[in-house]
Amino acid sequence: MTIHDAKKFITMVRSDKQLRSILNSFSTSEEIFHFLEENNFTLDGDEFFEAHSYCLANARSSEEYSELQELLQWWNMLTKLS
Repeated sequence: MTIHDAKKFITMVRSDKQLRSILNSFSTSEEIFHFLEENNFTLDGDEFFEAHSYCLANARSSEEYSELQELLQWWNMLTKLS
């Protein structure tokens, strides 16, 4: 996934509660990345973090910045599953 695609993923996961719910239902990070790949989101951690940094730098409000920080915490917990 390109950085541009990773930014699209971040935008989508921020607004799509159903997608977040699906991702939260998996037991392992392997299941998560398999699901993402099947749904045309082939991203790696580096691309996600680069896109996330870009989004943080361009946040338009302190609320958006905080929401992006929370998203990063969620992503870190989600992808650290064993």
